[in-house]
Amino acid sequence: MASSSRGMSVGTRVLVDSLYLASVRYVGPVANHTGIYLGVEYDDPSRGRHNGTVDGTTYFTCVTHPSAVNAASLVRPKKVVRIISVLEAVVARYRCTDPADQEGALAPAPASDDENTQAQSLSDQDSQNMHVLTSSEQQ
Repeated sequence: MASSSRGMSVGTRVLVDSLYLASVRYVGPVANHTGIYLGVEYDDPSRGRHNGTVDGTTYFTCVTHPSAVNAASLVRPKKVVRIISVLEAVVARYRCTDPADQEGALAPAPASDDENTQAQSLSDQDSQNMHVLTSSEQQ
C-alpha cells in the first residue's frame, strides 16, 4: 500500500470534487484498476458509495461514521484537493527563513512604514500628555 499520493496521506482533510469535505482513510491500489486511489470518508455519511469495503475487499474502515453504509468512496487523487489547517497557514506565512536560525522559529511580519509612523505618533502623544507629579501633588 502506498503511504502518500500528491502529498495526501491517511488522515489528511480534503475536498472531493471541490465541494465535499472528507478525510483520507486509504491510499493505494484497488483490485482490477490501475493506479493509486484515495479512500475517503465523507463528513456527510450519505454522500459516499460504500463503507470502505468494495466487492468483498475491505480497503479501510470508516472512523467518523462506522455504522454508515454509504459514508465512503474510492476516488482518483486528481479529484481531491488538500485542505490546510489554520496552523499550517500561519506557519507557512510566518516561518523564519533566516539561514542562521536553526530552530525554524516563527517571526512576526515586518511592520510597514505606515505602521511605524502611527506607532511613533502615539508615542509622541503619550509623552505630551504625561504629567510629572511633584512631591506636593502626591500628598
